[in-house]
Amino acid sequence: MTTRRTVWGSMAAIVAILVAVHLLGLPLRGAFQRVVSPLGISANQLAQSIEARMYHGSYPDTKSPDTQAELNRLRSRQLELEQLRAENRQLKQEITFARGETRQTVTTQVINYNPDQTRDVIRINAGSEQGVAAQMPVVAQSALVGRVVRVTATTAQVELVTDVAFRALGKVESGPEGIIKGGIGGGLTLQQLPQDPGIEAGDLVVTSGLDGVYPRGILVGSVRSVLNTPGEVLSTAQITPAVAYRDLRMVTVIQTP
Repeated sequence: MTTRRTVWGSMAAIVAILVAVHLLGLPLRGAFQRVVSPLGISANQLAQSIEARMYHGSYPDTKSPDTQAELNRLRSRQLELEQLRAENRQLKQEITFARGETRQTVTTQVINYNPDQTRDVIRINAGSEQGVAAQMPVVAQSALVGRVVRVTATTAQVELVTDVAFRALGKVESGPEGIIKGGIGGGLTLQQLPQDPGIEAGDLVVTSGLDGVYPRGILVGSVRSVLNTPGEVLSTAQITPAVAYRDLRMVTVIQTP
């Protein structure tokens, strides 16, 4: 303990001398240099050595490879836990929906989104072995996701409502009926509505059930705006989808007869 105090006291004294040398100018610097020159170092080298000793002796190197690797591992673990929490929330929602559904259902995971980059589709972790077949409706969070278009023994491809090929009969919940269509870039519209249909932004859009594919009353989204073209007989409503399809982790397939 005494030795350590002596060392730090000496270092403090040297620092004080260096400060004085800096403040009093070149004559004193030259004298100080003559004092330390027998040691084989310059005054600047001595100052740098003291600074390095004081700094690195007080603060550990937080940028070492081992420390950085541990930080990266912890960040990855945190992201993994956040994804698991999101999946758990969605699973609870799908179980709640399935319990209230009179038809047979299959709740399953989303494997990936838009695998071929040309269609707005997802692939799910259930196929013919689990009772999934083409044309079956798919929902998530009590809202329409799309329909099954391709099936293997253990997986299936689902065409989202925002896909350019998607079509379904729908209606504004308290208004006219029309055709729900997907569009380029994830667009979604309710077309062939009468001119001035009397609907407003925020009105809910649901399936009508008249196409024989999608059960009646499944939520699709809400009206964002209505396009009325002068001289045209029909109008189109822009729809905001009810769910963020790219964030889906779990979905439910409704097994139609």
